[in-house]
Order: sequence, then structure tokens, then C-alpha cells
Amino acid sequence: MAEKGTGAIKAILIIFGLIFLIYWGLMLIFVHPSMTALYGAKFPAEPVYARTIGMLCVVMGLLLLFASRDPVKNILVINILIIHNILFIIFYLVGLSLIKEMVGFVWWLNLIITFIFLILLLLFRPKKA
Repeated sequence: MAEKGTGAIKAILIIFGLIFLIYWGLMLIFVHPSMTALYGAKFPAEPVYARTIGMLCVVMGLLLLFASRDPVKNILVINILIIHNILFIIFYLVGLSLIKEMVGFVWWLNLIITFIFLILLLLFRPKKA
């Protein structure tokens, strides 16, 4: 049974799980040239890599939705998500400095969403397991 006071972290995990599942997962699995045009990216010559990453995001989204049932018990999932967000931000900024190209609005939106969820996860992370 989940402890009292875990409502905020449950909501964060559900919302971020749905973002992983739908926005980053299913969008990559069903990748199409018109979808990649929305991102300002070129359609990959071999979309199997995009689909593989999409399947990984679907699994991560489901893991977050299952972890939202009892966040205190699933503190490891929350810690992994915090590390994921930190690494995403670092690699994004390093990649941005290396390619020196103009990136689309959706890429900045991904960075902003990740940063917001990192702050929320750090604020509402359960203190004890």
C-alpha cells in the first residue's frame, strides 16, 4: 500500500509515463516521413533504429505507469528516471554545441519538458524506501 503524501509523485510518474509511452514511444514506432517533418528532422534511411528506440520508450512508459502505484516501493525507478533526465539534458546540450545547427521548436520543447520533470522529480522524490 502506498504511503500518505505520495500523490504528487504519483501524478508526475503517470504524466511522464504517458509522455514516454505516447509522445516518445508510439511516435517513433510508427515513424513516417510526415511525422519527422514535424520535428524538422530528416526521415531516417533505416527507420528500424527509430522503432527500436520507440519500443524502449514504450517499455519505460509502462514501467513508470506501474511504478506510480507505489512510488515509495519503486524508488529505484524514480532514481533511474532522475539519472535519465540529467543525462538527456547533458547529452542534448553537448550535441547542440557540436552540431551548431538550428534545431526545431519541438527539440527545445523536449529539453524544457525534461528539465521541468527533473525539477519535479527532485522536489517530490520519496525520502525513504
